Amino acid sequence: MERVTFKAEKRDVSTRGRNSQLRESGLIPAVLYGHDIEGSKPIMLDEKAIVKLSRKGLKHLLFDLEFAGEHHTALVRDFDVDTITRRLLHVDFYSIDVNKPVEVDIPVSLTGISQGTKEGGRLEQRLYRINVKGLAENIPDEIVIDVTEAQIGDLIHVGELDDRPGITVATPDQVTIFVVRAPRAAKVEAEEGKEIEGEEGEATPEGESATPASAD
Repeated sequence: MERVTFKAEKRDVSTRGRNSQLRESGLIPAVLYGHDIEGSKPIMLDEKAIVKLSRKGLKHLLFDLEFAGEHHTALVRDFDVDTITRRLLHVDFYSIDVNKPVEVDIPVSLTGISQGTKEGGRLEQRLYRINVKGLAENIPDEIVIDVTEAQIGDLIHVGELDDRPGITVATPDQVTIFVVRAPRAAKVEAEEGKEIEGEEGEATPEGESATPASAD
């Protein structure tokens, strides 16, 4: 994970009115809890600075938070965004022990154009985030999978991923990451072919002749 140093400020106990005043003055209310912290610590962040970092994905960064003479290494566990203005409203930081493993979700990205797609198939991604565990400094920003060699009908499960040094994958092995589907026309033809085979090879009831018996 990318590590960033961020300077925050101590904040008075939260009230709705006070938080609104903070936002009007260009500050974002936040809270820090977790390792080596009793209860929680209310802090505030410079809006421009945190929004700039948000373009990288707040949950993909390892923060070295500095405020009031304190230093804490933390992850963003949650944040609130205004549903209309899309403005950042609040951030929850979780302090961690850098010497102990953490469990987080990271993005799964596909790169390249699959061979199956070039032949008319359709690549369908089914898993967009994967759960991993390890020391924060060993956790990658994302897991990238090259799909170039994938043929029509191919699919990849979590258990088929290459090992990543320093991390373990917690998402179940049988979860499908992507599949390359056949072209729709080919699927229709295959289904029609099965129906025809079923009609031609239809079994007769036991004890009955497949052709009518001749009359005496």
